[in-house]
Amino acid sequence: MFAFGAHSSRRSSLVGNLLLHHQIKELRLSAIRRICVAIMLCCTGLLLAEAAFFSYILLRVEPVPEKSGAIVVFLGDARRIEAGVDLLKKGNAPQLILSPTPQHVVRRLPAELAQQLIKEDKARTTFENALYTSRLARSHNIHSLVLVTSDYHMPRSYFLLQALLLGQNTSIYRYPVQSGRTNSSVFPPRSTRDAKILYNEMVELWGSLGEWLAYSIKGDVPAKNAPPNKYLRMLRQALLFDV
Repeated sequence: MFAFGAHSSRRSSLVGNLLLHHQIKELRLSAIRRICVAIMLCCTGLLLAEAAFFSYILLRVEPVPEKSGAIVVFLGDARRIEAGVDLLKKGNAPQLILSPTPQHVVRRLPAELAQQLIKEDKARTTFENALYTSRLARSHNIHSLVLVTSDYHMPRSYFLLQALLLGQNTSIYRYPVQSGRTNSSVFPPRSTRDAKILYNEMVELWGSLGEWLAYSIKGDVPAKNAPPNKYLRMLRQALLFDV
């Protein structure tokens, strides 16, 4: 009788342990599900906020001031340089920052315009464009800038430059130019190509933020002779469209 009672007690204890283990497992799975849902909601919210920001910048046209401290051109499409030089000739600013500054462009500038040029010859990425331009704005005591770049490139460029000049009391005016990559304004997208270009820019913004994070941790940008990161290259190939 005693042996039977002990056996029954052990079986009840085993069942209780199994139930407790099952409950703990369910609680863990429930917590993981809640975390996954929270992450998905956060990511969705960030993507919607990014899309709203891109739409706002691409749709909102603002007048260029008659006078500003400097015109800033983030290089890429040749039309950007043409637009920046045209603003300089019209007297919209006394100084022109080309980021980076190609020597062949400097040689083509008339002598009087070349004297108004502030050179920046280090930038290799959009983040570095914004980083070095912000340094030049501070060192030259410039408190108003006209940012010239392609229309599709404007949201990312404006966001980075504005963020890096935060707290410096610097006004940034946007002057988007139509890119040679498109036959019209890229937004709203009129073709699959336009949509791919905008998608790439939205993805590239996160890459630029990653550059900023790495810069904040290391205190400097990668050296010019640093080998490219093969994993980042593979990630770019996987995420970006070829346009």
